[in-house]
Amino acid sequence: MSALEDVFESTPCPLCGGKDNGILLIAPDRFNLRQGPYLSIVQCKKCQFIFLNPRPTPATIAGFYTNSGYQPFLSTQSSRSLWDRIYAIVRRWAVRNKRRKIEKLKPAASLLDVGCGTGEFLREMRSHGWQVSGIEKEVGAARFASEKYGLTVSTDDPNQCRFETGSFDVITFWHVLEHLFDPVAVLRQCGHWLNEDGIILVAAPNMSSLDAAFYKENWVALDSPRHLVHLTPVSMAGLCRATGLEMLGHHQMLLDVFYNCLLSEKLILESNQRNLLWGLPGFVRALFVACRSAVTASGFGSDRLGSSILYIIKKRCGRV
Repeated sequence: MSALEDVFESTPCPLCGGKDNGILLIAPDRFNLRQGPYLSIVQCKKCQFIFLNPRPTPATIAGFYTNSGYQPFLSTQSSRSLWDRIYAIVRRWAVRNKRRKIEKLKPAASLLDVGCGTGEFLREMRSHGWQVSGIEKEVGAARFASEKYGLTVSTDDPNQCRFETGSFDVITFWHVLEHLFDPVAVLRQCGHWLNEDGIILVAAPNMSSLDAAFYKENWVALDSPRHLVHLTPVSMAGLCRATGLEMLGHHQMLLDVFYNCLLSEKLILESNQRNLLWGLPGFVRALFVACRSAVTASGFGSDRLGSSILYIIKKRCGRV
């Protein structure tokens, strides 16, 4: 890559356009702990939205997704670590669980998965009677989904895709919205693609979670510089208001808190240049923090503190 000033750009708040913000955290790229760069996560002083600033440019962002340890593109990799093998096993369970969640809300119909990766979720949905389409800008992942599973996947930017108005009953973002340069524009566009009774499901890390507060710059779900925005239930509600959508509800994704805490402890080990033999105390601590975060989120009758949240969204009548 070229000099940092050519790789990163300053940005106003992605939600309100405000230019006055303050630094919350300085976080590393978890794949380049020793070399940097170290990145500023800021909060808008006008609307409180949290985002990365400066951030990679649209022309340079792809370079931060090429590390072999980036697990969402795991299926395209020729070799796998122990963590990768565990992730692959959990993913098989997770895609079935996602399908079951959706089918409790909607019968089999038409579905668009934005950021579909290598296509395992879409394959699962199609095998149970759904008509599926995907969007994936990473060409290698999209090619794998198309060639391996025979899926229809667009590699265009979501705002450039040419779906008909009202094409989909369900649109999903499985840990994708936080990667977008302009989440407001993409959600607004998805509102047009959604039919009148359709729903949008957004799964995203929760910056206001107990485990995020505990691990701070070592919280793995920061994933700088790939995560360009950092959501909370409050800011997700703000995105809905800005795009003519309405939040029906939200709940925590329980498995994610254990994943986030365990990988945050792994990140601490790597930051301190310690091998996994030093990791037993961290493993115990991760389980404690994860359990406390999950119980706290559930115990108050609210998922405000859940490590990762699934938001259920619909059109606001007369607005989209």
